[in-house]
Amino acid sequence: MPRINSRGFTLVETLVVLGAAAVLFLIGFPRVRTALTKANVRSARSSVITLYNQARSRAIREGRSVTLHFSNSNGTAWMTGSPRRAAGTATCLCDTVGTTRYLGSAYGVTITASPDTFRIDPRGLGVQPSASGTVIKLAKLGYQDSVLIYGYGRVSK
Repeated sequence: MPRINSRGFTLVETLVVLGAAAVLFLIGFPRVRTALTKANVRSARSSVITLYNQARSRAIREGRSVTLHFSNSNGTAWMTGSPRRAAGTATCLCDTVGTTRYLGSAYGVTITASPDTFRIDPRGLGVQPSASGTVIKLAKLGYQDSVLIYGYGRVSK
């Protein structure tokens, strides 16, 4: 009897491979989710540090105070510059400098800043009512990270 060459897989072989793939997916999914959550919190922390560095350099460059604002309710962060006089006039130019960062929606984190503003003087030093500086806590699904900004400009993760 001649032998027939068969190409392909049987239904049983296909089901075994799909079942094994499903088991591996179920085992690995929680770890991937945890890694993504931690990465989002770390990315939000990096964005806060970047925003602080931008505010500090802008205060020094423009020779005016810049204030960092954090909204605990919707997770936004932005900078405002102190009033400055237009050249040759008595008009004050008060403005929001830079772009507003929507950290809550971009990274899915909640922000808790205490206090919720941090002012940087034209020398690049923080002007804070408390000596301990500002603590910005970022959290998502039980994972938490924080940034501590001291009055003299040091940032601690």
